[in-house]
Amino acid sequence: IHITHPVVTEDRLYFAPQIHDITTGKPIGKGYGPRRGCSTVVATKNSLMFRVLGEGNSPLGLWNKDTGSVSRFMRIRPSCWLNTIPTQGMLLIPEGGAGCSCGGWMETSIGLIPRVNSSSTTSDSP
Repeated sequence: IHITHPVVTEDRLYFAPQIHDITTGKPIGKGYGPRRGCSTVVATKNSLMFRVLGEGNSPLGLWNKDTGSVSRFMRIRPSCWLNTIPTQGMLLIPEGGAGCSCGGWMETSIGLIPRVNSSSTTSDSP
């Protein structure tokens, strides 16, 4: 596993591959991942984002903090530097893999927004 910086959200310290209680420093008994590669781990309130170990050449993975499940985006590759940017309910990923030797990626910038819940009763529209 590549060395990565720690990530802090709420009362947790995520330091690959373990999770620690921020107040005591003690491991809480579970890890996150499976993580692979040189990308920077990024956190939101509900998930961690990183290059995930598995099929293909380490696609973008979103690790759900509550369930421990990982959603994989197979043709999207985070850069080796910080380029996965969660903001205002969106996920922005400027292109950062051009020239990368691991290949097979969409070499483009991309923005992801949440799906509209079809059972929503609000009148707000995107």
